[in-house]
Amino acid sequence: MIRLGAYRQGPELAVDAAIAVNPTLKAFLSQRPKEQIGLDESCLGLAESMGVQVVDDGEAEDAVAAEAGVYEATLNSGDEAAAA
Repeated sequence: MIRLGAYRQGPELAVDAAIAVNPTLKAFLSQRPKEQIGLDESCLGLAESMGVQVVDDGEAEDAVAAEAGVYEATLNSGDEAAAA
């Protein structure tokens, strides 16, 4: 409906917001064929392009490490139960 010009702003706020950020996202997603960007830089670039302030306090890495530890502990406890 958008491409046909039949969509009118107002009834769907989420659609209106998506339409508003579409040019910004397209610009962010464009990449030269041989351009390489790491995950951290990419995430920061996306946040900046959307006007989101990112504060790196190290908590995200701690949360991922903690979750990995829980997963590993779960796997190990399953191995012990199978051996018994």
